[in-house]
Amino acid sequence: MTRNINGETIIQAVSEELQDVVRKMPEAFLARKIVICEGKTELGFSFSLANYWESESDFNLSYHGVIFVDGNGDSAIKYSEKLNLLGYDVCYWADSDKHNLEKRKNTRINKE
Repeated sequence: MTRNINGETIIQAVSEELQDVVRKMPEAFLARKIVICEGKTELGFSFSLANYWESESDFNLSYHGVIFVDGNGDSAIKYSEKLNLLGYDVCYWADSDKHNLEKRKNTRINKE
């Protein structure tokens, strides 16, 4: 993967753990900011909210480099961490319907 960060071109390998994202949403790697939606409910809600904002105010998240990615449930935290390590600004969005809620609440995604 190649990115230009502050005028510096960086080439990085995409980990095996992100191959689902590469295959299903390759456009995510062109974004500046990625919202990892835990599952299809969060993904659908995000698209609906973005469409509403655009229709009501001409505010388009795509113009700001934001993209939504389906985190495939339990893979969402892993996707968030790996994309963050590649230098992306990542937001993780999930609900509380899973048993591992405490682990998710205590997970912080930071750039090293």
